[in-house]
Amino acid sequence: MKGMTPLGRTTAVVIALVTVLLALPWLRGTNLGLPDLPSLPGPPQDSATPDPQPTAITARAHGRGPWTVRGYGYEFTVVRVSHEIGPFGPNEGRRCLRVVARVERVTEDDHRGMKVTVFDDRGRLLGLDPFSNRGTFEPPMHRRTEAQVLAVPQEGGARTLSFNLRGAFWPDGKDLFLEDVPVPR
Repeated sequence: MKGMTPLGRTTAVVIALVTVLLALPWLRGTNLGLPDLPSLPGPPQDSATPDPQPTAITARAHGRGPWTVRGYGYEFTVVRVSHEIGPFGPNEGRRCLRVVARVERVTEDDHRGMKVTVFDDRGRLLGLDPFSNRGTFEPPMHRRTEAQVLAVPQEGGARTLSFNLRGAFWPDGKDLFLEDVPVPR
């Protein structure tokens, strides 16, 4: 190190230190007669991810309604599904399904931008008539409010409906599902 500038000496020391730190895991696995090295801080080697991912909550509809899914400080209840003819717009005169639901927030969590997606029993996405929806999916705290959507079934109709609810600011995987809500004939 003689004849090196101070910056060169510092660089050489940093390189040597990084090399030793990178070699420590390898040295632990070899029997060199060295005493046991202390454990480095960090998660246990056999642990999965340190932060568990949020999981979806799923409820299945059974019997006669209403049918409810609860989770993440939010409650969604389908009260009734009925047949209706599209009143105007692109779905005027088409057979549609009116879904009447109650929603309630029970925690201060962020429930802005709540979206509902509707699927039929074949897993097909149903269109929602933007001109015929009523109510809100973002109710005030502890205030049960009504929300209605007009779902447009695809060819062949639907026997059951499934709902996916998701907040705009919820992390991926944090969804509410209400499945197998019967459609009256």
